[in-house]
Amino acid sequence: MILKEDIGKEKEIICNISKLGKPYIKVKSAKFECPSCGTVMSVIQLEKKFREPKRCSCGRRGGFKVISKELIEAQELKICEKETDFEYKVYVVGLELIDKIKALDPNRYLKLTGEIQDEYKKDSTQGEFIILCSNVECKEEDTPAFLR
Repeated sequence: MILKEDIGKEKEIICNISKLGKPYIKVKSAKFECPSCGTVMSVIQLEKKFREPKRCSCGRRGGFKVISKELIEAQELKICEKETDFEYKVYVVGLELIDKIKALDPNRYLKLTGEIQDEYKKDSTQGEFIILCSNVECKEEDTPAFLR
């Protein structure tokens, strides 16, 4: 079971995949150019909303030109934890890990390793646990007969 004390920690979870979302791309960082002075600024994209710089060193505000984006492959899935039957949202980043999950047998339990984080909807005080997946492997033993 995942608890609030687990937030920010790496944890192993025995689970099976209940829903596999389609892969998508995410902007990791973007570089912008100021049209007034030509300064190049890099902005790391942490939130879901695309952010541009607020201000340039020359004083200009807004209207910056996007000159490049660093993209990563990602996928969202839902897992069902073996010991509790609770469902959690998992984010998988990187093509290698996405391919690894695709190749696994969906009728087997998995050992998923990832960092536990919390996610809140806008203007809400109620959040949910999410897992940022760092590794996944098939757990052959312990798979019940009805899932084989």
